[in-house]
Amino acid sequence: MFFDENGQASVEFLFITLIVLILIGSFTSIIANEQNQTSTGNLAQARITGEMAAEAINTVYTNGVGYSVNLTVPNNMTLYINSPPGYVTVDSLSYGQNVSVKFIPINVQNTTLTTGNYIVNNTISNNDYFITF
Repeated sequence: MFFDENGQASVEFLFITLIVLILIGSFTSIIANEQNQTSTGNLAQARITGEMAAEAINTVYTNGVGYSVNLTVPNNMTLYINSPPGYVTVDSLSYGQNVSVKFIPINVQNTTLTTGNYIVNNTISNNDYFITF
């Protein structure tokens, strides 16, 4: 920088400071946008898992007594079946996301499913169908 009586150094310093502030603001915006996209993706994964579980319950229900379907619960997710009644609630443990998906049948066993494979069955209980895991 060249120092003279006209304030050249001060103007250059202000210009450089302005450029640095603009760059910092741009990086902050980019980082915030990436975090929002990650959060949306994690919520979508929990929603997909809930939809798969509700679809398995509905399929077993519509195909009648004796029908069964395999259901796989992914890592770091917990499914609360029929809690609240008529819903599959998915808790994504690693991302803190929570989603509820409605299903059709009324007579469904209250249960909690963690990571693993399960068989969804349509059985008879008290002369009526009952969905079990």
